[in-house]
Amino acid sequence: MDLINQFFFSFGIFSIFALFGGLISARWRQPAIVGFLLVGAIVGPNMLGLINDNEVIELLAEFGAALLLFSIGLEFSLSRLLGSSIRAMIVASGIMFVLFIAGYEAGIFLGLGYFESVIVGACFSFSSTAVFVRNLNHHKLLDSPQVPLLISVLVLEDIVAVTVLTIFSSIKNESLGSLPSLNSVLLPIFFSLIIMGFVYLVLKRLLEGFVKVFSPYLTDEYVILLALGLTVLLSLLSAVIGLAPSIGAFISGSILASLSIRNAVEKSMSPFSLAFSSYFFLSLGLLISPANFFAYFFPILGLSILFAAAAFTITTIMVYFAGFNFKHALVSGVSFAVISEFSLLLAKETAPLMPNFDLISILSVMILITTFISSILLAARQGLFMYLTRFQSIRIFSAIPAMQKYVGDIICEFEGRGQYMLQARTIFVSSLQYTKNFVVLGAFLFVFLKIFGNISVVLFGLYLHISYIILLIISLLFLPTVVQILMQFSLLANAIVVVFTRTHPGDTTTGWRLLRNAVLFIFFLACFLLLPPFFSILKLPSELSPIIFIPLFGMLVLLWDSASAFITKFSSIRKRHY
Repeated sequence: MDLINQFFFSFGIFSIFALFGGLISARWRQPAIVGFLLVGAIVGPNMLGLINDNEVIELLAEFGAALLLFSIGLEFSLSRLLGSSIRAMIVASGIMFVLFIAGYEAGIFLGLGYFESVIVGACFSFSSTAVFVRNLNHHKLLDSPQVPLLISVLVLEDIVAVTVLTIFSSIKNESLGSLPSLNSVLLPIFFSLIIMGFVYLVLKRLLEGFVKVFSPYLTDEYVILLALGLTVLLSLLSAVIGLAPSIGAFISGSILASLSIRNAVEKSMSPFSLAFSSYFFLSLGLLISPANFFAYFFPILGLSILFAAAAFTITTIMVYFAGFNFKHALVSGVSFAVISEFSLLLAKETAPLMPNFDLISILSVMILITTFISSILLAARQGLFMYLTRFQSIRIFSAIPAMQKYVGDIICEFEGRGQYMLQARTIFVSSLQYTKNFVVLGAFLFVFLKIFGNISVVLFGLYLHISYIILLIISLLFLPTVVQILMQFSLLANAIVVVFTRTHPGDTTTGWRLLRNAVLFIFFLACFLLLPPFFSILKLPSELSPIIFIPLFGMLVLLWDSASAFITKFSSIRKRHY
């Protein structure tokens, strides 16, 4: 059989088995990805061996991965991301951080090395978008008030996942167990992303003009040709400059998402994206080893339960403190308890870095198990809600609603609806202007000193470098500017303190403020002192060490608020005395 006939034969077989996988999922009322992975495992070389053409499998998998990223890019809109607010960013950051720690610690527990555990942690960091939409749609929950926030969170997770995928694709040739050096990996990634960013801006501008001229003639077939051509070209460019081809496909989708023909592209390309994405998941199913599954069933089951429990718990907590009631937060936690299909992309990209650890098989089975867990919990959400609400009578939980209001008030301040953060933004703009003036002065002084800095003059019998005289004169002239900058930052610090302490600086309850600040200061100090040994015990990556600045920031805020209380109290006493 020649190459062309072999390709079409494998392509046809692939399509038939993908169809079976989709029908099985529909019959069981499960997401399509479950059927694709199951059928792939059954017909793959590790079981029945009905598909063995590795070259065609790899080709279809790459094309499927590219169209999967294209679909995600098409859903991604920069304006939508910016409109997702600080609330979505906080929720997404909290969820991804906790899930990364859970995956990293699981890798350490399984005896993996540092770098391998980082990869497992990265694969743990994301929840499934496809299963999320399917589950909520099946249970008629897409109109719930928390869904827009959760969609924004998933968009942010996809963006982070694309970034992680870029990094992993660039370190394939690095030695196992060591992080890439700045010169060998991080700088090439940086410059590659700059190139892709430039291409994005140029192509976006060109295609805007192209669509404006030819939009009356862009029928469905031409829209498909435009989308496929742009995806293939940017995928090739991405591969040439050292990024994963799927990154180029993602940028292609992002460009088309910003154009006026976005709806037409989405309508025309949706069948292609879904079909070829099924090839990607089917090809990953072929890599599943049933022997490994049965040999390591309990570790895989443990990892699945760990992910589902961690995702459920942290998502429920974050959504609740984002301002939603417990019932909506509970539904959010259950719907996020499925590990992401993006994790399979990451596992596939890092497979050469982990030759002795079958991460693809493990994650594939984890998707099946966590999907099953999420479906069961979502169907039993009413009973689960009634069971968990029984704990509200416990005294320790009585303060949670007050904490939720406190966190919600702070988020509202940072989202621009609070009077103090509006003041802080005005102060910040003024400070920037003063700082720009100071920077211009500094640049002028630097040039002047380079030219005339070695010249000395005799003044009152003393030899003085002219640079010292100029520096003194300039400092005196710009002393008012420096004072203004310090005053502006003082006002900004006061505004931030007001936001976090929820106390107006002019309040007269000084004793209560100082007592509260002292208790909270001890708490933050304990966190500051315990974080280093905590990192050491859990063997956490050193890159996470900046977390120690969070309690340090809390201590500084409390000290500032205490100083403000002392000053206010002292001023009032002096006024009464005089």
